Amino acid sequence: MSIPTTIKALKSQPGEGLAIEEVSLSTNLAPYEVLVKTRAVGLNPTDWKHSIGGMWGDAGFVVGCDGAGDVVAVGSDVKHVQVGDRVAAFLYGTQDETNGAFAEYARYNSSSAWKLPEGMSYAEAASFPIPYLTAVQKLYFRHDLPYPSTVKSGTLPKENILIWGGSTAVGHHAIQLAHLSGQRVIAIASARNHEFLKSIGADVTIDYKNEDVVKQIRDSLDGLPLRRAFDTVCEQGSTYNVIGTHAVLKGGYVTVTLPVDAETSARRAEVKVEFALAYTLVTRTPIKFGKVVPVPFIPEDNARALAWNASEQGALVDGWIEGKGSKRGYRTQKLRVGEGLEGVIEGLNIMKRGEYAAEKLVYNI
Repeated sequence: MSIPTTIKALKSQPGEGLAIEEVSLSTNLAPYEVLVKTRAVGLNPTDWKHSIGGMWGDAGFVVGCDGAGDVVAVGSDVKHVQVGDRVAAFLYGTQDETNGAFAEYARYNSSSAWKLPEGMSYAEAASFPIPYLTAVQKLYFRHDLPYPSTVKSGTLPKENILIWGGSTAVGHHAIQLAHLSGQRVIAIASARNHEFLKSIGADVTIDYKNEDVVKQIRDSLDGLPLRRAFDTVCEQGSTYNVIGTHAVLKGGYVTVTLPVDAETSARRAEVKVEFALAYTLVTRTPIKFGKVVPVPFIPEDNARALAWNASEQGALVDGWIEGKGSKRGYRTQKLRVGEGLEGVIEGLNIMKRGEYAAEKLVYNI
């Protein structure tokens, strides 16, 4: 496959706009990078907040984090994927003038890249990268859950884990992973999503709108301890409630996806609260998330993500059948599939307006 020198890409504009522009394409890869011809992209809240949200981004950068496509070149250190492989991957979007996921080609740190099973469509794969690897990071690189490959099917759970925001993209993956790792999953989400969440691994579902949601969590433990909690939402008092429920035992650990104010994080001194971003799985230098929050370069996160994607990931998606999932029962969210970079522009505005719920917006390119 010949590689062009210029490509079309979706770029942030002054005044919170978006436009499709031509940008140069570099094939001078770092040793750890892969170059991918884009076939589909997935949208995340961070994309519109960095591009049209007027919050975290600047004009002049290529937008987008999550993509799936065909590997056309690899750096000298890349071993687990090769030219011709179908892959999914992510990067820290809206940070570079010529590189981002919402483009005809994109460069990715290979630590985020994993090979697609034969039966998985590009659109399905594009729904995975950030939400899936965010869940992986929190559950395995922070909470140290046993890897699914080490847990025998049918093993009775010995502990609970609380996942607040079970119907979010991150929560969707966290529920499935925690279940496969032998945990008893307590998922907090809107009641209309409870049946589906139980079908993918939630043992208990509780409506976050209930006034006594904290009491319901305490009453749902079934005699097992609750030491771990993961707040995927971090809005409207969710973290305050997660930390506040004394169902989370002394010495417990809460991970969050957005920074928590000092008062909330100090609500219970005996419970550790940690903010972590999936970007540390792929960034090679310190970054300032949202222009404000300093995030260090964590080499261990790069290494652990690479090892996960090179070995553990394949078993989870083995035997994938489009629209149905893997042999192990792993499934995507409900997908809303659109077409083209022009469609992505509308998709980002749909997300900004909040006109979606319990679904993932993906676009074929």
